[in-house]
This record gives sequence, structure tokens and C-alpha cells, in this order.
Amino acid sequence: MRGTIGTQGLAVLLQRPASQEEDSLRRSPTGAATGELAAVELPHAPSPTEALGRLEGLPGRVLLHSAGPRGRYSFLAAVPRAVLVTRAGETRVLEGDGARAGPIISDPFTGLEQLLARFGSTPSPGVGPFSGGMVGFLSYECGRYLERLPAPPPDDLGMPEAWFGVYDCAVVWDRVSGRCIATGADRGDGKGMDRLQAICARLHEEGKTAVSTGAGTPPAGTASGGRVPLTSALSRSEFLTRVERIRAYVRAGDLFQANLTRRIDAPTQISGEELYRRLLAESPAEFSAYLDTGEGEVASISPELFLSVRDGKVRTGPIKGTAPRGKNEEEDRALSAALAASAKDRAENVMIVDLLRNDFSRVCRAGSIRVPRLAELETLPTVHHLVSSVTGVLEPAAGAVDLLRATFPGGSITGAPKIRAMEILSELEPVRRGVYTGALGILSFDGSMDLSVAIRTAVVRDGRASYGTGAGITLPSDAEAEWQETEEKALAFVRAIGAA
Repeated sequence: MRGTIGTQGLAVLLQRPASQEEDSLRRSPTGAATGELAAVELPHAPSPTEALGRLEGLPGRVLLHSAGPRGRYSFLAAVPRAVLVTRAGETRVLEGDGARAGPIISDPFTGLEQLLARFGSTPSPGVGPFSGGMVGFLSYECGRYLERLPAPPPDDLGMPEAWFGVYDCAVVWDRVSGRCIATGADRGDGKGMDRLQAICARLHEEGKTAVSTGAGTPPAGTASGGRVPLTSALSRSEFLTRVERIRAYVRAGDLFQANLTRRIDAPTQISGEELYRRLLAESPAEFSAYLDTGEGEVASISPELFLSVRDGKVRTGPIKGTAPRGKNEEEDRALSAALAASAKDRAENVMIVDLLRNDFSRVCRAGSIRVPRLAELETLPTVHHLVSSVTGVLEPAAGAVDLLRATFPGGSITGAPKIRAMEILSELEPVRRGVYTGALGILSFDGSMDLSVAIRTAVVRDGRASYGTGAGITLPSDAEAEWQETEEKALAFVRAIGAA
């Protein structure tokens, strides 16, 4: 069902008996408890970032915001009916308010599979692009549930290894049509429509003011007005030394490429939500996201698609090759042209494309894998990138989680060959990556999936903001240039946190 109503109308709509049209939107082909679906247009809805502020105080707020020029849909949800959490090697599903914890599950991938089996459904026409799903992240360290890898460094951030909220209702913005749709369903607990009504009521609260959008907002700074101090898990000299160690591994034949990363930490007095707004103001991103796990906030302005699944068709969009923006138009054109002509950067990109084609071949139909884009130049507000695209068609028996198992973590943030690169990186990186370079996004109950590579991503917890940055190292790498690349990729964070 679809209409255009206010808050009172929504309450009436969700309480009245289902019509014949609404009955057609009920579906349970696999026996899953899908319940009644509702799709209601919200007139005069606030923007996605304004709406996020209006839901302040509700648990499990998540926003997947397509803020880039090609993005179409943005999704906002809160009050998950269940949460999948992996911590210290144990994965559980916490029901409702978290008071009831299910049995230990072997790993987060199996947990996601079980939740899809429990809530899975087929798409229904007329209810928009969201019919329920799981929104959250897998940390980089979740790779150890798929491969035999060295133990990760101690966890000094205290964030879950994996976190996914289970949402049966959401607010969806469509930039193409200009419409905002609230959609939801009761899936077994009888409270889905109550959750949807509570969210819509918040969005239409009279006099409710949104949090600052970040645009034009002064940097956070310190209490005394100075710049925020930054610390790096690897000093410049330590990073340069590690670049040379990777080059030695390449010469010895151990690998072709490894993505060396470092973490930047800063004390902060602002929330993760405000940092997210500031990051967006610095660099609107195709796959931006905000998540509040209750244990920490995640703010991401990732430009990189990890995995997209629709009707069995799959796609990934690896980024490899980076150059800074110029100080003026002439310098900017020269820098972008140099990147486009760089044999080194193109070779890095091609290596990762080959790796991802191999990953796809584990679950895709033979002969279906294509590379429609190879090392094409894209320009963002702070950097230029080389971007490729790999597509394929899943085997009939394979689903979204099978693809995730076959490809995680992404090749662009590990190296080639992937497992050996991860082993070497575990020797060289002194702290866990955490959410950074993991995967972040949505697995929908209809089997579709959209995940970003969690780069340009910060975690805010206990008055500290942590942000990862890195560079792909190959034999021709210049250590100083690779260090500078990590600085350029951190520029939006440095400005947003008040350290510039």
C-alpha cells in the first residue's frame, strides 16, 4: 500500500484491516514470518541527515546515504528488532532490547545466513527498494573466520568484530523521484508497525530541530580553540621502513602487492554523528554511512563499492590508484592526467581486478564474469582515483552470503595474493584495523546486498576518534610517496576533526 499522509493518518493506516491490495503484499513463500508490508509516502520529509538527528536517542540508528552524484537511494532506520554481534570470537543474536541472547553461532557469516533464512522473503511490487534487512558491518578481522590467519593484535578500541541490526522498517529517500517513503512489516514479533509509527512520529515532530549539517561549521578544535592533536599507530619512519620490507617480500616472490595501513587517533568532544556530518561536508560520498552500535559510532564516507547483488547479478568496484587534487585548475588537470597515465597505478589496479575475478569465479557461473570498466579516472573532492568494475552472475545455488565468503575481505585493501598479503600485513601493522577496510552496508531479506569497502571510515568511542588510511605497495613504490598518499586520504578526517 502507498499513500501520502501525516503522522495521525499513518497511525490510522497501520491499525486498519488489510485491503485486497495489502493482502497481495503479504508473502511467505518459504514459510518465513514476513507479516504485513506497508509503504507510505511522507510529505515534507526532512533530508536524510536532518532526519538522523531527529531520531537521536533511539537505539541502533543507521543511515546509508548515497551522497555522491550517482547515488539514488538513502535508508534510515532505528530500533532493530534483533542485533547480531560478534565479540571475542563469539557470535550471538540479541533479541529485542538485548536482554535475550541466542546460542553461540560459529561465525558472523553463518549468523547472517541464519537470519536470512529466518526472515527471508521475495520482492514485492509497490513497497519501494526496502522490504527489511540487516544493516551493519564486518570488521577486517572477520577474515580469520574464513581463512587460517595469524592472531590479530590486541583489541584496543573495544568495538564488536561484527555488528548487524535487523530492521523491519525504514525511511527511504529516492533522489530521482524526489519522494520519501516509510516502509515496514511485522515479522513475527507483532511490533514492526509500532516501530515504523514511532520513527515517523519523530520525523514529523513539531519544532524538532536537526543537528548541524556540518557545512560551514567551524572545526571541532579543542576546548581552548587550538588544533586537535593527532597520533599515528605508525610513525612516518616506521611506515617508510615497512614499505621497504614489503618491497623486499615482493622481490623474494612472496607477493605482488600489499595494502599497508595505519590508524590515526584524535581526542574529540564531538559525537560520531557530528563527525559524520563534517566528513560529508568535506567529501560527499556514494556509500556514506552512519551507525550507532551502542558501544561506539561509525562514520564512513567510502567511495568504494565492495559488493552489490541484485537478482543473481553481482558487481564490485575496486579502487586502486590515487593522486591529490591540485591547488588550481591547471595543477589539478596535470595531476589527474599523470594518474591516468601511470603504469604503476594501472598495474596495481589490474592486479586487484584479476584477484577479484578469481574470487568471483568461486561462486559465479562459468563465462559470466566481465570487466566493463578498467582503471578509469574518477575525481572526488579531495583526491583522484582509478576505478574498475567486475561483474558476474551467481550460480543458481549461491546467495549473497556465499559471495561474501568468497570475497571477504576485499582485494583492494589486502593485496595479491590475498592470504599471503594478509599474513605479511599482520606482521607489519601494530593495531587492529577494526571496521576500517571491512565491509559495511545492507543485506536485504529479499537476497539483495549492497556493501561498501569501509575506507575513509572513523570510529568514535569514549572521547576518541580513530580513522584508518593506507596505500598499496608494489615493487616500484616510493616510500615517501606512499606515506604522502596516506596523508591525502586522511585529509577529510583531519579537517573534520579540527586538526588542520
